Amino acid sequence: MGQRDLCPKSSKLKSTQAAYKAYDQSVKALAAKDIAKATMLAKQAIAAEPREARFQELG
Repeated sequence: MGQRDLCPKSSKLKSTQAAYKAYDQSVKALAAKDIAKATMLAKQAIAAEPREARFQELG
């Protein structure tokens, strides 16, 4: 298994990283009772990764 084999897999992880970061920030905003910010961040996460069920729960 060479570096070439890992590139497509790591590429997918890198492309979804921003969505998961937005999700994490959304959860923190929700805990701080900042509903507007939580909603905005959840929508960003959903837009980037619409098939992730956890993101849909917040949106």
